[in-house]
Amino acid sequence: MIDVKNHKLLLALMGSSVLFGCKTQQQESAEQEPSLIRPAKVITVEAANPNSERRFSAVIGAEQSTELAFRVNGQVDLLDVVEGQKVKKGELIATLDDTDFTILVDNASAKYDLALAQYKRIQRLTNKGLASKSEADTLLAQMLVAKATLEQANQSLKYTELRAPFEGVVAKNHVEQHDHIAVAQPILSFQNESLQEVSFDLPEKLVERFDPGKLINFNAKVVLDAYPNTQIEAQFKEMQKNSSHGALSYRVTFSMLSPDSLRILPGMSADLSLSLPQNLAQAELVKVPLAAVFSDEKIALGDSKSFVWVVDDSNQVAQQEVEFNRIEHDGAVIAGGLSVGQRIIAAAPTRMAQGQEIKPMARERGL
Repeated sequence: MIDVKNHKLLLALMGSSVLFGCKTQQQESAEQEPSLIRPAKVITVEAANPNSERRFSAVIGAEQSTELAFRVNGQVDLLDVVEGQKVKKGELIATLDDTDFTILVDNASAKYDLALAQYKRIQRLTNKGLASKSEADTLLAQMLVAKATLEQANQSLKYTELRAPFEGVVAKNHVEQHDHIAVAQPILSFQNESLQEVSFDLPEKLVERFDPGKLINFNAKVVLDAYPNTQIEAQFKEMQKNSSHGALSYRVTFSMLSPDSLRILPGMSADLSLSLPQNLAQAELVKVPLAAVFSDEKIALGDSKSFVWVVDDSNQVAQQEVEFNRIEHDGAVIAGGLSVGQRIIAAAPTRMAQGQEIKPMARERGL
């Protein structure tokens, strides 16, 4: 790609036949025969493709993943799942031996029943003036403590069951049946299999072209090494603000829905193809043949302007100033002065007059 600073020299070299021994376009206009109809190759201006497809090596991860653990300690009594098994939301996964917890509930229940009975008795006596209010308050407090203890015991008993928080798959078991485990000790890794993450490292030189705020520009396709004939659409999720582990790259993550027909697991390798904009601010660029662009003789003074010959519906030409953006291998990219659908002369002739009529040799689209 050639930048704008160098395009003037290139145009001068290409247009030397236009400028050598000639006067300016305005002076030439006076010398043309108005009635002369010249043949000229005409093309229709099309939008420049602002995107370039890049392919990145990516790795699959779980969009929703968690380490399941019991909220109480104890001995694993039941572990009814194996690695890779699909589990529905709310389905029982494992249990602890609940013997001790059941005993705690029974004891707490008995203490609560006693405290409640004593409080009701003192309340009746207090209403008859046979007991003091302070005695009633004391038994009320004891009854409330017994009630809280019973509720906590019931909750601990409930915690001896481990259920799936969402529909997913068991990725890895960390314990075995009859193992003694502590509070919050991971029992198994559980993942949402239908929603996956696809992550790759974006080189530093491409970060400027990757604007997360303009997601419409990012069309990602994922092809897994295990399923080379299947493309899966992915949507942008996030990009790290800091470089990955001190490297000159930034971790970018996309999300994708796994097809039911495929068995996709975290850690699988994939290629992610992404259409990156050349410049997100250049949505209105057009591309024309380099030969269609010419410059006036002010180029010798370093003050040149770029022009093309625009053809109207009557096949008459007009010199149109354009804003030159850059040169690519297949043409010149124009940032202003031309619109998609306009007709121009594909190769600027050495002698052409403003308003001169031409005979199109062919009507072609693009380059």
